[in-house]
Amino acid sequence: MEFCDGNQWHYVTDVELYVREREMYEMRTCSADPKRGYRMYVDTQFARQRGLLQPRMRAYLHYQFPYEQAGSPEVQAAFFCDTIGALRANEMVMLDTEGASGLRNPADFMRRWCALVEPRLGTLAWIYVPSALADSLTRAVTGPRIVKAPRYSGHAGKGPKPWWPHDVWQYTQTGHFIGSPHGPGDCNVTEWTVDQLLARCKGSAPPPGRRTLRLGDTGEDVRHLQRLLNDRSIGTEI
Repeated sequence: MEFCDGNQWHYVTDVELYVREREMYEMRTCSADPKRGYRMYVDTQFARQRGLLQPRMRAYLHYQFPYEQAGSPEVQAAFFCDTIGALRANEMVMLDTEGASGLRNPADFMRRWCALVEPRLGTLAWIYVPSALADSLTRAVTGPRIVKAPRYSGHAGKGPKPWWPHDVWQYTQTGHFIGSPHGPGDCNVTEWTVDQLLARCKGSAPPPGRRTLRLGDTGEDVRHLQRLLNDRSIGTEI
C-alpha cells in the first residue's frame, strides 16, 4: 500500500485524482518556527486538507514535527491534541522525530509525548525514526507502535538488503506526488493494509502475511500483487 505525505508547502489540490490512486494520506498538523523563537503553529493547510481528504480516505494520518526548544513533550503533545480535537474513526497520529528536531533525549521525549497523546486520542501513535535517531528509538523503545523510516530505495519497496526492521518505508523524497502541483514529494510504502494499520493503532492486528486475490478484487489488492510479482526479493510466493 502506497501513500504520499504533505505539508503547507506541498499538498493535494486535485482530490479526485488522489482518491482514485491512493487509500491513505498523511498530513502535517503542527510544528514550531525556529525563526520565531520556536513558537508552535498550526500548518496553514491542516484544516483544508483534512476537510477535503479525510472523508474520502480509508485512512488519514496526522503528524507533528517537534523541536526541543518548543517546550516540554507534554506542552507540544497538548498543542497537537488541541489542534486535532476528536480523532475520527479512520485517523491515526504520528510523532515525526527528526535529526533537525534537536531532541536531547529522543526516547524520553517519545515516551512522554505518547503518554499524553495516546490516552487522550484513544490510539497508539506511529513513530518516525530517521537514521540519525535509530540508535535511540529502537524497537525496545517504540514498542508495539508502527514505525516509519526513510529508506530511499527509489522505488516502491524495501530496497536492497539489509532491510530496516520497520513497518513503513518512506522510499523517496522526490516521487510522484499524486494530485499536487508543487512538484515531486515524499512517497511511502508498506506491506500492511489500511485495515491492519488502523487495527494495530487500536492494539489488535496480526502481522501482514500472504494475501489471496478473490473474484471482484480491484485497486490496491491488485497493485499489491503486481508489486510482489515484480519484486525479485520476494519472488512469486504470495
